[in-house]
Amino acid sequence: MIGVINAAIGAVYYLRLVSAMFLNDPLSMARPAGGRPALAGVALSAALVVAFGIMPGPVFKFLERPRGDDSAAAADKASHPAPGARVLGWRGQSGR
Repeated sequence: MIGVINAAIGAVYYLRLVSAMFLNDPLSMARPAGGRPALAGVALSAALVVAFGIMPGPVFKFLERPRGDDSAAAADKASHPAPGARVLGWRGQSGR
């Protein structure tokens, strides 16, 4: 019962908000601003979205590439622990 009352209160609130937005006359008309730079930004964004949607392969290949010497050294260091280091197995059992 409380849920029905809450839903009714929410519906009244949001319907009043929607009616204020769409059924009342505007106080003034906003004039669009931005010009050619805004148009260029929108056009470039739209072209990139369409291009990445059609051909996502090159993007994923670029993101999966090796990062260079630093990441290779860190991966090598992680796969070969220091001598004497305690290595735990998958159940927490000591491997050495």
